[in-house]
Amino acid sequence: MKQTYLKPNWLLLLFVMISTMISAQNDEVVKEYLFSGKKIENKFNTMLDKATVFQEYKLVKSEVLDDFRLSFSSFLDKSNENFGTLNSKLEEKDVAISNLNSEVISLKNENLNLNNSVATISVFGINLEKGTYNFLMWSILMLFGFVAFYFAYRFKLANEITKNSKIILAEVEDEYQLFKQKSIEREQKLRRQLQDEIIKCRELKDVS
Repeated sequence: MKQTYLKPNWLLLLFVMISTMISAQNDEVVKEYLFSGKKIENKFNTMLDKATVFQEYKLVKSEVLDDFRLSFSSFLDKSNENFGTLNSKLEEKDVAISNLNSEVISLKNENLNLNNSVATISVFGINLEKGTYNFLMWSILMLFGFVAFYFAYRFKLANEITKNSKIILAEVEDEYQLFKQKSIEREQKLRRQLQDEIIKCRELKDVS
């Protein structure tokens, strides 16, 4: 009987590595191009700023113009070289992507064939029949679902108990405050009655 094992798939990792390397190289080329272009722009602006104004024209010295022409020519040559490098890197990336796509299609077909023809599956070194494996996986998923539902129910029940306990505690506190207030009022009333009786006794004593 055929068996299938879990094999690490390096295609995604390889694609990411290639893309990262090429992108990094492309970024360096673009940064170099932008930096060179900025230098040329600054040089051109400096040349114009130092030029002599005659009517509506600006006169530039021949040696300054020649220096700028050489710098600009070098910039164009370097730009063409950079564009060639970029195109080469992009072509390499396209080839790599095409190869990876072919590998992915091949692996998909191989995986489909394995799934159709596989009889046993190895789990932790134990060979299980396909039906047994599916039953085991579904049983584990159902167990996890039951455990999750149980803890969710217990959590909800605990929240309800806590909420009800807070309500009962608030009611008890209100009743205690009411009892305390009534006790104070009763004590004050008894003191007044006692004081009245003391006064009456004194009055009777004085009369006699």
